[in-house]
Amino acid sequence: MKIMLLHAAAPLARELSRRGHDVLSCNTIHRQPNGFTTDPERGPVQYVAFQGREKISLSAIRNVSNLARRFQPDVLHAFMPSSLAWGVLGTAGLPKRPPVFS
Repeated sequence: MKIMLLHAAAPLARELSRRGHDVLSCNTIHRQPNGFTTDPERGPVQYVAFQGREKISLSAIRNVSNLARRFQPDVLHAFMPSSLAWGVLGTAGLPKRPPVFS
């Protein structure tokens, strides 16, 4: 399953990946650096950082939309009210819209 996480803790992303899921973890810049981990024990997790602090941040919504188009997640899980707004608004116009959970 392809899971896109917004504002998730790194241990959760690693555990989901370790259990066989394809994980894209998106966080604001102050929470997580960009990168791709390939620790065989933890499994691959792609981390993406972008700017966005406001609940309705146009740049964050655009970033979520672009990432969701490229990654095509089966599920999008948001962990904060701002990331929930970004996820709902960022996936609104997608042809294959993933369910958004909080």
